[in-house]
Amino acid sequence: MLFRSAVGYGLSLDSVAELRNQGFSVFKIKIGSDPDKDGNVEKMLKWDCERISSIHSLIGNMLDSEEAPPLYYLDANSRYPSISSVQRLADHIEQIGALSQTILLEEPLQNFRSEPVHQIPITVVADESATDIQTVNELIDLGYGAVALKPIAKTLSKTLQVAELCNQRGIASFCADLTVNPAMLDWNRTIAARLDSIPGLSSGLMETNGFQNYADWKRLSSFHPQPDAGWTQMVDGKFVLDPGFFDNNGCIFDALPHYESLTHNG
Repeated sequence: MLFRSAVGYGLSLDSVAELRNQGFSVFKIKIGSDPDKDGNVEKMLKWDCERISSIHSLIGNMLDSEEAPPLYYLDANSRYPSISSVQRLADHIEQIGALSQTILLEEPLQNFRSEPVHQIPITVVADESATDIQTVNELIDLGYGAVALKPIAKTLSKTLQVAELCNQRGIASFCADLTVNPAMLDWNRTIAARLDSIPGLSSGLMETNGFQNYADWKRLSSFHPQPDAGWTQMVDGKFVLDPGFFDNNGCIFDALPHYESLTHNG
């Protein structure tokens, strides 16, 4: 199972190259920046195009052991005001030769119900907008081709309902992170392991970024029911899910003594 590395607005190009050297093959690139904090769409589009160009120029041809180019997952944060502005972004990505490597475009539009997205040559992802079954159905009709599931924030039961709908409607789904700790990460991993691959990938995809954001990830990992289990270990940008993972359902039903002690002491 692949997992993607987050490329925030301020992440340096040197850091991006280092992540690629560590084996990461899917990069979630934050776009929709407001460089001068004035809400100017033209400035935003210019910044986004330059950011994507810089990253692609740096790592676009850095090949991993399987000779596969890196893939890009763009998160637009609902910043684009119209489908025409999104199309201009897509046109730029095509012009720099990165279109075939750009597999997902998440939440591009400010008003996600306003316009269909069928003409965008990148799979458009519903995330925050995918609040319930009815809305997801509407988004699929508008051309959205994937849904980012959130088993932790939107509950396992709601997530399973949306995943089932995606399967019935023939679109992709994958699990997003929300910067969760190692114990909660397996809620995502357990669902992600049972989903079909998204277009452009031969293995499962799961978003995870806790290791980039928590100050003491190693200590937090020790609170997992099986902290040394093979499936919890990151190897060349991937999780390898062994039979123990499936036998234990990622330990999501196991007790968490550390967190229980905090509750009881409170």
